[in-house]
Amino acid sequence: MFYKLIRNRYLIYFICVSLTGGFFYAFPISLTQRIVDELSDGGSTTVFVYCTIGYMLCRGLGCLFDYLGAILSKHLSNRLLVDLRRSFLENLYRRAPQTVYSERFERIFSLFSSDIDTVAGGVSGPLLWFCSSVSLFLWSSTTLVVIRPELAAIYVAAAILIALNTVASGKRIKKNQLKTKKVEEKRISHAKLIIDQYMKLLIMNQDAAMIRMNSEIDREVTELSLRDTKIASQKTLLNDNIYYLSGALVWLLGGFLVLAGNMTVGEITAFISFAGLIISPIVRFSSQWVALQKMQVSLQRIKEFQNNADADWGDESAEGLCGALRFEKVNFSYSPDKPLIVDFSADFRADRVYCLAGANGSGKSTVFRLLTRLLDSYTGNIFYAGKNIRTFTKESLYGLIGYENEVPVIVNGTLYDNLIFSIPEADPSVVEELYVASGLSAMLGAPLDLAVESGEKQFSRGQMQLIGIVRMLLSGKKILIFDETFSGIADDAVARVMKLLREYCRVNFAIVIFVSHNKDHQNMAEETIFVDMER
Repeated sequence: MFYKLIRNRYLIYFICVSLTGGFFYAFPISLTQRIVDELSDGGSTTVFVYCTIGYMLCRGLGCLFDYLGAILSKHLSNRLLVDLRRSFLENLYRRAPQTVYSERFERIFSLFSSDIDTVAGGVSGPLLWFCSSVSLFLWSSTTLVVIRPELAAIYVAAAILIALNTVASGKRIKKNQLKTKKVEEKRISHAKLIIDQYMKLLIMNQDAAMIRMNSEIDREVTELSLRDTKIASQKTLLNDNIYYLSGALVWLLGGFLVLAGNMTVGEITAFISFAGLIISPIVRFSSQWVALQKMQVSLQRIKEFQNNADADWGDESAEGLCGALRFEKVNFSYSPDKPLIVDFSADFRADRVYCLAGANGSGKSTVFRLLTRLLDSYTGNIFYAGKNIRTFTKESLYGLIGYENEVPVIVNGTLYDNLIFSIPEADPSVVEELYVASGLSAMLGAPLDLAVESGEKQFSRGQMQLIGIVRMLLSGKKILIFDETFSGIADDAVARVMKLLREYCRVNFAIVIFVSHNKDHQNMAEETIFVDMER
């Protein structure tokens, strides 16, 4: 992620703009000294006019480059935010393919949006601050300014006080953020509980329960957020007062030095301008320090969630295994008095395409959730290559399974980025070949570098489903699951996809299972297995 960030063209542009803008802020310092001295000593009018014009031009160009820097920093921050969101989503996808589509994890993912925003701000803000500060320090060092030790000592003392106040405020804010973290963790645990209760039919209105829970926790979060704002405001007020008081003391002491003939008015004016360029990055870093403290807490929370492992996962690796998938007398119910799946047994042989059929509510999607262990409270056994899936580690089980739902996930980037989502090692030539063979190329009529925005409806449901299918064909996984993924695709396109899936099974010795209510699609499978309990 950091490597991609430092190669971002907006960062390179920002560095160039900062270096140029720093010059236009530092160069007028020497002009300021000359202008003031010309005025106080009754010097040449021509020199005064030229210096004043030069000063105005430099300040104007400095403001222009400031504006350009603000635009570039916005683009850079947005790009970083998009990359962070995608990275987090890809991590979820790798840990458990089905979690990208399950209601539980979609809700949980949305709860981490603010943390991702905080991390993006905590990275881009200090980085941009560093670039602009280096530029100011670099160009300020080239100015010919008379530096008096007694005056410099005042600003050094002010910088130390500002730094101490910033660190102390940062610690208070971090402590407050840790309290916020605990409250948000309560939100996540309560959300899981509500969803579980809804799935078990213990509550009838999931949305109402979520709203009540969120309103209570939002109140606590708001109180903590207001406390954060109060601490930050106090910190800013004190830092500003220190800065302005130090400036007043310098003017006072500088005035005595001018009266004593040890400095000119131009020299004291230039020194104050110079000191302002040096100390302003220190003052601005106070806000970046707070952002860093918040980022640290957010990173910790995201990392804990991503690395959270369930205690009942096995310790065997499924890597390298290849064989049949078998369900043996599997029973499952969301509610004890309403069994859903009863003594379900089925054999799925490798190198074949299967259709899982049944009436609405018969448990087809539930079978997939059992296989991926999103639902784990079942009796009976599920075997892959002769081994019980409960013995596999989470990472290795999901290394076997590719899962695509009715509405595949679309991410910001290009069409190519979406096809290789979570499969960065995909061969570009294979990607292009499948893009054409699947009929997606003819359907979209667009190049692979087509810009894609996840929030916009650029694609129809069928086009999104074909993107998801190509993504699965690139994955190389041993079990591909398509849950109503063909519902928006025309029959002739489905026939073309089935041909690709059969070829995939033969080459990878894999199992493909799809759910469809379309009889024509069911007939395209090499074998149909029914989950309908009435059969």
